[in-house]
Amino acid sequence: AAHRPELVPILSRILYAKVVQRKVMGAKGALAHRRATVLAFFAGLEDGEFAELMSVVLRPFRSVGLPPGENMEDDEAARGGAGRPNVQGGVVCGVPAKKVLGFLN
Repeated sequence: AAHRPELVPILSRILYAKVVQRKVMGAKGALAHRRATVLAFFAGLEDGEFAELMSVVLRPFRSVGLPPGENMEDDEAARGGAGRPNVQGGVVCGVPAKKVLGFLN
């Protein structure tokens, strides 16, 4: 229990990579079984640990709509934390459509 704060974020990053993996060598149900096992682990995370996992999951979308060279923290501070992503024609700028679709699936 004493090592949990240091271990869980690292373990979450490794296991998240296993969840988003598309193919697995082995039995037909191996991928579904692996995902179910990892999601069961994620279900047992505490609030702060789950927030860390969400930051990993949403990392590709952090700088949506920001000019090159700026980061999310600078942009939020400039707007008082109440910003909106740059959206043009229903498409989130700066994020490939395939990545947006994959996130929504």
